[in-house]
Formats: sequence, structure tokens, C-alpha cells
Amino acid sequence: MPKIDAEISEEYGNFVKHNAKSFVPYGKRKKTIWEYPPGVLTQYNKYIKEKEDYEHYYQLKLNKEYSNDFFVWLFGTNYRSFSEKFKKKYERNNPPPKLPNAVAESSKIEKTVKDPRNKRDNLYDMYTYRKKTYQTIAACPICNSTIQFNKVRKPPFEDKCKECDYSFTFVYRKFVERYYTTLTTTAGRIIYSNKIKTKTKKTAHYIEYEGIKPTRPRSPAKSRNISGTKRKSIPQDVRDKVWNRDSGKCVECDSKENLEFDHIIPVAKGGANTYRNLQLLCEDCNRSKSDNIG
Repeated sequence: MPKIDAEISEEYGNFVKHNAKSFVPYGKRKKTIWEYPPGVLTQYNKYIKEKEDYEHYYQLKLNKEYSNDFFVWLFGTNYRSFSEKFKKKYERNNPPPKLPNAVAESSKIEKTVKDPRNKRDNLYDMYTYRKKTYQTIAACPICNSTIQFNKVRKPPFEDKCKECDYSFTFVYRKFVERYYTTLTTTAGRIIYSNKIKTKTKKTAHYIEYEGIKPTRPRSPAKSRNISGTKRKSIPQDVRDKVWNRDSGKCVECDSKENLEFDHIIPVAKGGANTYRNLQLLCEDCNRSKSDNIG
């Protein structure tokens, strides 16, 4: 089973799996309609409104007459046959609106318009957002902060984390999302009962995205060429204070030759150029300490 990065809904999962690649988004999607010229269109819309009102009042009158009719109550007359007889009588007394001559004689014009947004556009927006997120955002394995890029870059490429200043080689990684579909089938009728026996089956489906992940972490001291920046120098006043405090000699062996300013907590592990985090060590003691804390 692949590693699952996220659980998604069935509706979104089905859209991505079957429609996302061929879907035409809003703004690029157009449709062709046929409509009357502007002068005739006003008369046509008025006719449609009158027709809708006519049918609405007819339906209200029909339901009222059907519920109050004595013969319907006595003999149980069918609603369909009653409505056919009532319609003829109603149209005789209340003629339906007629299509204006200008509309009947006019021909429709072909027109191309933008197709309005629908629910699938929201699913497509979610798909493009998630796809871009996997390709532009990664978690720093050193400080757990978010590394985010403004645009999609083709891996492998090199960049750094702005928080801890570590540099990484970003390579391709496959992200997997999962959703379930539920299928309910009839298994048969329970004996001596009218109940229907059903069987439900859940099936897992997986969607894969192309993304990035940081690899090969390099400390700021080892990645100057990649990051384009150098380690910050120790301020002169801090150097003087540390020198006077340690009496100008190695704090380990009291040597006064080949002295170096050492970070008690290494810069690679978050150490700073502060008075309390610096000490004097000779070259040999500093090399033996390496990047350990102390």
C-alpha cells in the first residue's frame, strides 16, 4: 500500500480521476446560443412571462377544481382524464397568450458567449491549487519550517531554507491522495419477510501528484556557493569581550598560539555570534571538538 498524504472526498476524487485533464476552465469555456434580435427579444421575453403566469394560474385552478369536484369524490375520477376535460373548458373561457407576429416571422441569431461558472469549476480550482502546492511547498527537515517558492520549478534544483539557512537539493517526489467509493447491491430478499437484503462494498482509489522534497542537507558553512551568502562575521566588540574574558588563551589547554573563536553551540545547529556562545580555542582543540556542542 502506498503512503497516503491526504484523504479526499469521493466527489473531488472522481472529478480528478475522470475529468480534470480534459476539463476546460471558466473563462476559456464558451457556448453557442440562438436568440432573437434585440427589438424582437423584448417581445419574446414578455410572451414567455405571460405564458408562465398563464400556466401557473391554470394549475392552481385545476388543483382547486379537482379537490372540490363532487363526482371526483363520488366515483374517483382519474386526475389525468379530469385535467384534459378541464383544460379544454379553461382555454375556451381564458385563451392562452399568442406568440407575437414579429417573433414568429423573425429568425434567431447565432451568438457565442462565455459559459457561466458551475460546481465543477470549484473542483477544478481545488485541483490546480493542490497540484501547485505539492510542487512549490516543502517542509524543512532541519527546523520543520515551511519552504515555499513563488513558481513551479523543475527538479532537481538547489535552494535553501530561509529560517535555518540550510541548503538542499530538491528532487521529485510522488504524493498520493486516497478516496473511497461505495457500491450498494441487492443481495436478495429475506425469507418470510418483505425486507430487501443489501450488500455494501467500499473500494479505495488513489490519485498521484508530482511534487518536491528536500534532500542532501548542507549547513550554511558548506553551502556558500549555493545560497550566495557567507556566514555573518563576529562583531569586533564581541571579539574583544570574549578575548578579555578568556585571558587571550585556549579555555581547554591554555595555549596562546593559533587561537580561534569557537561557537559553543555551532552555527549549523542554531548557534549565534553572541558573547555567551563564543569561546577561545586553539586550532587543535577546535578541530577535535568539530561541530559538537560544548
